[in-house]
Amino acid sequence: MDVDDEFYSAKPREQVGRDTFARYKAQVRAASLAALAILEGGETDRIYCDYHDDFVIRKIKLGRPNYLFVQVKTRGKANKNWTINEIFGLKKSTKSKKAAQDPKLVKESFGGKLLQHTITFPETCAEIVFMTNSHVDDLVESIANCLTAEDSTNEYVKFLSEKFNECFNPDSPSKIGKNDALARMAKLRFETDVQYIKEKNHNFESLARSSIYDYSEIDLDHNESKQIIIGLLELTSKKSSGKIVNLSESTINENASIEINDLLDLLSISREAYQALLKGDDPKAIKSASVIQRALASAGASNDEIEYASRCKTSWDIWLRENRNRLSDFDIISINSYIDESFNSIFKSGKSLKLSDANPIILQLKKRLTDQGIIFDLDPNLLLGGFFSALVRCKS
Repeated sequence: MDVDDEFYSAKPREQVGRDTFARYKAQVRAASLAALAILEGGETDRIYCDYHDDFVIRKIKLGRPNYLFVQVKTRGKANKNWTINEIFGLKKSTKSKKAAQDPKLVKESFGGKLLQHTITFPETCAEIVFMTNSHVDDLVESIANCLTAEDSTNEYVKFLSEKFNECFNPDSPSKIGKNDALARMAKLRFETDVQYIKEKNHNFESLARSSIYDYSEIDLDHNESKQIIIGLLELTSKKSSGKIVNLSESTINENASIEINDLLDLLSISREAYQALLKGDDPKAIKSASVIQRALASAGASNDEIEYASRCKTSWDIWLRENRNRLSDFDIISINSYIDESFNSIFKSGKSLKLSDANPIILQLKKRLTDQGIIFDLDPNLLLGGFFSALVRCKS
C-alpha cells in the first residue's frame, strides 16, 4: 500500500470543528501562516485545515509524504500555564504519595489525541505539535524534555511509555515495546507563547506580509497586503468548514486542503507561468513568476504573453546551465554583459515593459553577438529569456 494512502483512508477522529470554525480564529491564523510556506517551493506542499487535527502540514521528503499534526489551544489569560493534567490527563504526585493514573484520561487529553496520531499513521507521522498562546508549567516542560531525549527516568514519562498500549493501542494484537513507545512520544513538541495566535496585539499581519515578500518578492502596499491576507484567511476558513461526505483523496484535497495553485490564484500569479518556470528547475519559480507577471501586467500584457515570457526565461536558464561548462567563462560573461546592457536600455529607461518594445533591441543584440563571434545557437527566444532573467536578478 502507498504510505500516503493511510492518511486518506483513516477515518478522522471527528469533524465537528469543521462546522464551527468561527470558534477557532487562532487556528485559522496559524494554518494560514503555515500555508505560506508552500510558496517556498521546498518540502511543504499541502496544508490540511481542521482535518485529523486543527491543521496538518504535509511535507514530501525523498518522494515520501510526512505529516506534521498541530493542535492550537489558546487561553483567555495567557499568563495561566498549562498543567500536566490539562495536557496529558495526568495527576500530579506529591512528595509523600505517587498519584494513581487513568489511561482513559490520558487518551482523551490534548497530548493523548496528538500521540494517537503515531498509532494511526505509523509510517507518515513525523511530528505532533501542541501550539499555544501561553506557557506550560515547569513539570510539563520537564516531561517534554524527557520525551525529546527518550528518557524514561521521569515518573510520568515512565508511566506513559509502560502504559502506551493501554492508552493508545488497546485493541491491537501487535503490542508496541517501550523503546518504540519512547520513539513515538519523542515526536511531540510544544510551541508556547506564540504571538500570532494571541487574541490581542498579535503580529499575524506583519508576519504574513513578510512571508509573502520573502517567498515572492512582492513588496505590497498597505491595501494590497490587506486584500491578500484577508483572502488568505477566507481561503483557510473555507477549507476549515463544512462536513466532507464521500471521503476520498480528491474530496479531502479539494475541500480541506490548501496547495500551491490556491496561493498562486490568491497572489494573482499565472499558474501556467509558474509551471513553465518550474520546468526549468528555477529554485525561485514563485519569485520569478511574480516579477515577470507584475512587470508585464502593468503594461497590459495578456496571460499568453506572460506565459511566453516565462517559457523564454526557462529556456534561457536551461541553455545557460548546459553551456556553462562547454563555453569559456569569458564568452559567458560577455554574453551576459551584452544582455544586461540591452536590458538596461529597455527596462531601466522608464518605459513600460511591452514585449513589442523588445523586438528591435533583440535583433540588434543578436547582430552584436554575431559580430563578436559569440552568438552560438542563441535565437531571439533565448535572448528574450536572458532579458527576463536579468529582470528577475534586478528585482531580487
